[in-house]
Amino acid sequence: MYLKVKKIKYEDWTLNLKFGTYLLTLLGLFLIFSCKNTEVDQENIVARVNDKYLSREDLKRNIPQYIKGNDSIEFVKNYISKWAKKNLMLKKAYINLSDEEIFDLEQQVEDYKNTLLVHRYEQKLISQKSDTSVSNSEIEEYYNANMLEFKLDKTIIKSIYIKIKKVNNNYTKIKNLTWSDDEDKKNSLEELCTMNADTFFLQNDWFELQHLNSLLPSPIQDLESFIKYSKVYETQDSLYKYLLNIKELKTKNEIAPLSFISGQLKSLIQNRKKILLIKETENNLYEDAVRTKNFETYK
Repeated sequence: MYLKVKKIKYEDWTLNLKFGTYLLTLLGLFLIFSCKNTEVDQENIVARVNDKYLSREDLKRNIPQYIKGNDSIEFVKNYISKWAKKNLMLKKAYINLSDEEIFDLEQQVEDYKNTLLVHRYEQKLISQKSDTSVSNSEIEEYYNANMLEFKLDKTIIKSIYIKIKKVNNNYTKIKNLTWSDDEDKKNSLEELCTMNADTFFLQNDWFELQHLNSLLPSPIQDLESFIKYSKVYETQDSLYKYLLNIKELKTKNEIAPLSFISGQLKSLIQNRKKILLIKETENNLYEDAVRTKNFETYK
């Protein structure tokens, strides 16, 4: 009985030796560079929790520029402590939550990210392509078509409101002019108020009665009775006299005047245009995907 040994050719042995040497050289180079990279990374690391690392760059990005000196040292300590606690809790959460719970959370995060991406794109689309200009005729047309939807929820007034210093020789003249509807006298009233009053409104705009009442040092206590039986109110404090003279009013549940809600209607129409642009973009993308067979449904 004898052992049969296969004879190895010299050429094969030499080739295998060369190939082995080549592999060892590659492995050595890999280890050298790996060690170097590890050393560089270690120099850049300020904290570790399990397999999570906090780098100096990440830390610097989170230090506010206004924090200096000892405050910055304290901030760094607190930040690293919070970072460690957060990652320890995160590790614990992964251990204690089931795969189903983790998958559900990851799905929620993915859905939220997609929602943010689409919203950001919509805002960019609106800024680039949406015509947000609204003409007065568009506002009036929308108001007339939907007038019953614009009922007031509070009393509004057009009034003359004047706040003037107590010692003023023109007060009586100004007060008398507030009763007149003559255009020349209205112009005189405006000129006198401009020169003498600290604050004034001259029935050009609608205001909430409650708002004007809040400007008075002694507010009207019973507003409902006041608008029924009286339209003029005078009061004063240590420095000023106050005069309120109501010229027009609209009470709760009446249709709001166009001039009072024109700003709201403009915003409403602008939003409708933005929504229309987004819907049109969605529909165009859908139709294009169907046409090019990038969207298909299967039975």
